[in-house]
Amino acid sequence: DEAMKILAETDVKHDAVSKVSCKKKWYSRTSNHQFDVVAVDCGIKNSIVKALNAKGCNVTIVPYNTTAEEIEFMKPDGVLISNGPGNPDDLECVVELIKSLKGKLPIVGINIGAELVAKAYGAKTYKMKFGHRGPNHPVKVLEDDSVEIVVQNHGYAIEADSVKGTELEITHINLLDNTVEGIACVRDKVYGVQYEPRMEPGPNGKPCFYDKFIGILKEGK
Repeated sequence: DEAMKILAETDVKHDAVSKVSCKKKWYSRTSNHQFDVVAVDCGIKNSIVKALNAKGCNVTIVPYNTTAEEIEFMKPDGVLISNGPGNPDDLECVVELIKSLKGKLPIVGINIGAELVAKAYGAKTYKMKFGHRGPNHPVKVLEDDSVEIVVQNHGYAIEADSVKGTELEITHINLLDNTVEGIACVRDKVYGVQYEPRMEPGPNGKPCFYDKFIGILKEGK
């Protein structure tokens, strides 16, 4: 009873991303530069930045609360909304950012970034009873019915029924619990996945997440 009382009286913190996001923009350059990408830092992993560099992207990493006007001023070829901790409901500023930029620039979201993309199109998210943690999660790609084994680390998910009636389509589902693992608005060139994308090609040489993003950037050149 005493433990339950302590839990009930404890405030849930709502500022996880503000603690881990960078405080000012920084740059990661590559010698084989072809594209310029702005990465919105909600808790970005260095591996994501390095993956973009390896694919020929100069990356400008900006704080989570950067405005759409600031990003448009940089004239990037595309925008990435990064992974990060916490509740997507706490990041209304990023949702508004995506609303302002969708249809103007290609946008990809990873992990919480995908959840924020979903919210920007009117879908809903919820806290999972048990989050997805660790490797070996089977994800079905609805486009071709292939299955990818991926690494995951998220405690919130996109509500599948809420995607209906929006401009989004569900592109990936988790085969363990049928939760949404990917969404897209092809018209706006906006995509998102809930798992940790790999750099290597998939089965039968299928382009990886980053290669697909690069293909979208090439279309805009």
